[in-house]
Amino acid sequence: MNEEKALAIQADVRDVTFNMAQADGLAALKQAETVVKYMADKCSGPNFISNIQGKRYPLVTWWTTVGGALGLFPVEVSSVKREGEVLAYEAVVEVRHGDQVVSRASAICSRDEQTWKRRDEYAIKSMATTRATGKAYRIAFAFLAVMAGLEPTPAEEM
Repeated sequence: MNEEKALAIQADVRDVTFNMAQADGLAALKQAETVVKYMADKCSGPNFISNIQGKRYPLVTWWTTVGGALGLFPVEVSSVKREGEVLAYEAVVEVRHGDQVVSRASAICSRDEQTWKRRDEYAIKSMATTRATGKAYRIAFAFLAVMAGLEPTPAEEM
């Protein structure tokens, strides 16, 4: 891509007002496509995408980076230690555009899971929030990952 075209795309990305509820949904979809195409180049390495059994899944860093380019930011609403014999946390995260909530999801992480059996409590709590973040983006914006050639499910859910 030449430098002039790259600068034009960057300007387009900065000027995007992302609103899927607007009267012309096709225009919003085209705006999202512009951002996804631009961001796909920026968010293509192992810090953004996980290869699981030959399929490419976006990490939460992909979701938050692409979402941020669209003015969509995650906000942790809660993270609560669950009662029971096994250490577990449940987190709730909202994705917001300004003050408007556009998506909301919850997720759990516990020592019942093989990967988390021996992990510190803070790590389990943090992963619950990470999973809720990815899920909140996926619920409303799975089409963005598909547009980028990825599976829509966040890697952290796999």
